[in-house]
Amino acid sequence: MDNFEIQRSGTAAQPSTTETKVWRTFDHRPRFGTNYGGLRNRLTILSEAYSYLDFKGRIAVTEAFVEEILNYSAAHAADISALIRRVDTDAARGKLAQAGVEFELQAAAKPVNILVGAVEKKRNPRNNKDMTAMVESVVTPTPMLEYGTFAAQRSAAVPRAYVFKNEEGLQTVLAKLRAHGLTVETLTADQTIEVESFTITQVNQAARRFQGHAETKLKGTTKTESISFPAGSLLVRTAQPLAPLVFYLLDPESDDGLVNWNFLDAYLEKGKVFPIYKLMTEVKATVGQLFHKNRTASTAQNRYV
Repeated sequence: MDNFEIQRSGTAAQPSTTETKVWRTFDHRPRFGTNYGGLRNRLTILSEAYSYLDFKGRIAVTEAFVEEILNYSAAHAADISALIRRVDTDAARGKLAQAGVEFELQAAAKPVNILVGAVEKKRNPRNNKDMTAMVESVVTPTPMLEYGTFAAQRSAAVPRAYVFKNEEGLQTVLAKLRAHGLTVETLTADQTIEVESFTITQVNQAARRFQGHAETKLKGTTKTESISFPAGSLLVRTAQPLAPLVFYLLDPESDDGLVNWNFLDAYLEKGKVFPIYKLMTEVKATVGQLFHKNRTASTAQNRYV
């Protein structure tokens, strides 16, 4: 609970425009493990114990919390399984038409009661400085807005597939796709395909490095054009269960994809065309499966993308 907007890409906490206490979740980006699970169509729950409890206390409350989650999951197992199957099936059928590239926290429709503990000043035994500690015996249900949902401020179209040439500079991209277990296919013959290209108009890199990376954001313009792709070029369909992850990794405007983490820096320059193209319409392509869930295959077939 706070009166601050926490910017996870930096170090500053910026005061919000309201003095009303609110409950906020943390950053939406999939670099955080619980969010990444969501991109794979799975449910995840973050467990964190109160940091000023002693070790024994943290173990006890964590055990109780996890046990409650397991009890709830067992009681609702059929509903949870049905939800996951439905989302996987919808993604595999290509039902994801739009996906967010910029997000904002959104409040629930009505205030909820948050259990707020009383606090007192204590001496921190680790550094001998004053700290604010919770009084465990005094807890007050306090109604407030709960910001626990992320809504897309701006979205981009999800293509039928992403296609790019199998060249040396993109081998790290290919390796990442494989590491994430995505299905990737190859064109088995030269082919000219109508695609949507992205011409870069602005490259913004963070001045301060984060975990050794200069986080990168792109702005650009799109147009439809015909591009010749040689045999061996790579095609990644979005009609697969991990469609949200495909989009997040490969889209040029994704806020936490391969662009952001510097895998494509050699291609990022104002005026250049982004090397990964969007295939927006159905075309016939002769493809062979390069890998699927980390298993190789080589059967070629004519398929409509």
